[in-house]
Amino acid sequence: MKKMTFFFLLAGLLFYGPQTAAAEDPWQLKMDRDGIKVYTRKVQGSPVLEFLAETQNNAPLEKATGLYEQVDRMTQWFHRSKDVLLLQENSKDEVLIYFAADLPWPLSDRDGVCRRVKSLDPADGSVIYKINSAGDLYPRQKGRVRVPYINAEWHFTPLPEGGTSISYRMHTSIGGFIPPALVNNFTLSLPFKTLQKFRALLES
Repeated sequence: MKKMTFFFLLAGLLFYGPQTAAAEDPWQLKMDRDGIKVYTRKVQGSPVLEFLAETQNNAPLEKATGLYEQVDRMTQWFHRSKDVLLLQENSKDEVLIYFAADLPWPLSDRDGVCRRVKSLDPADGSVIYKINSAGDLYPRQKGRVRVPYINAEWHFTPLPEGGTSISYRMHTSIGGFIPPALVNNFTLSLPFKTLQKFRALLES
């Protein structure tokens, strides 16, 4: 079961499309371990939970965002990612990325295309990355099910003492069919392991 973690969230996931917008239900703390907190909440119209994961590290903001923007290194920290390709740079702040996840038999691997847009919050100096699905801007691959919907954000906020606070929120659909209860079992482990690996790379 643990091997199924990654995409049961790139990814929280199922075949429920972009019509499911995030609801304003309150976040519930579900995990607080190793300096990482993971919250979940219900999304109106979807059986799949949205998650929010938070952590802090001693790396300066520029180092944290620098690592995050290196698309060719995403497989080192995004849990169970298989292939990640930079497809297009529309500007210095907007890129198109193809990703694929390795799921264990008998499940088919998943893949998709997402648009990542970078912005700055002058109020607190945060760097924000919004990630949304971008359809079929990359050919469908044999043996992989295309993910129809991704809605995610990464926030990198500088801390007064010089480190960086990182938050990662996502709600998505995996495509095909996987029982929602099974998908929701992984709404904690995927973001936890992803942030754990990302933080370890920053500190190495």
